[in-house]
Formats: sequence, structure tokens, C-alpha cells
Amino acid sequence: MVAADGNLLTVDSSGVSIGNSTTAGVLNVVAADGDLLTVDSTNGVSIGNTTTPVNLNVSGDLTVRNKLIEVKWYQISAPSTEEETDYRVSEWVCVIAGFSFQLNNKRNQVNQLSVYTEKDDDTQQWKIKVNSPHSNGIVNVSVMAISTKIAQFLDP
Repeated sequence: MVAADGNLLTVDSSGVSIGNSTTAGVLNVVAADGDLLTVDSTNGVSIGNTTTPVNLNVSGDLTVRNKLIEVKWYQISAPSTEEETDYRVSEWVCVIAGFSFQLNNKRNQVNQLSVYTEKDDDTQQWKIKVNSPHSNGIVNVSVMAISTKIAQFLDP
């Protein structure tokens, strides 16, 4: 079946194709620049111009081109008490995923140490803040950055 604009609806024993393709799959939605949506005979799903459909369900594989979650280590050496991250506030929500404290190249247990993330209003970047009574040492901090595409920061 051909529409007035030249787009096709193809239905045959192999499936359905919607768009400007005469090759039907189980379900194939096509635009001039490539496939928009493909469901193949193995129930694999492809969205965009990808050629290898993957399962799109909780128990299957999910391929994401953009990073949605990153974890990165930062090192803050005393006497510094803060470090700017690589993450913009408008694009990421940052939290502390873990940290360790080293004094004289040895891991030490400390009684008072606060490590947290904070928005820097001037640079619009996330920064790490460390409050410690120790005037020397190194704090290794693991920051988990979550894309604002899937999370949002709610100010108190």
C-alpha cells in the first residue's frame, strides 16, 4: 500500500514495515535516513539507526549510547579542603560513593571527617568538600555522577 507522499505500508508473511522500505520485518518503522524502530524475529528491539536489535526488557540487554551514570575518583591533598569536579550542575547530580583518608602514606582511621558534594554557584560545577581536623594527609573520594536525564536534585 503506497500513501500519497510515497511512504509504504508493507505487510507480508515476514511482518510489517511502515515507511519508505519494501522489506518487511516483524515490525519495521523506517524514515528516509534509516530505521526508526525495528522489532526482529527474535523479539530484539532497535531504536534509531542501529543495526543490531537488543532485548528491551528488565531481564534483557540494554544498549545506551550516552553515559547516564559515571563514577570517578578525585584526590584532595591537605591543606586544600575542596576540589571541583568535571560535572556541570545542569547535566549531572553528584553524590559521594566512597572515600578513604591517608596520612603519611598509610590508610588511617579518623574520628572526624566530613566529605560531601556541593554546587558551586560561580562555576555551575559540582565540587567536593572535605572537613577534617587534620592539617595534612590525602582524601581519596569516589564521586558518582548521575545524568539529569534520569535524576534530579531537589533543593531543601
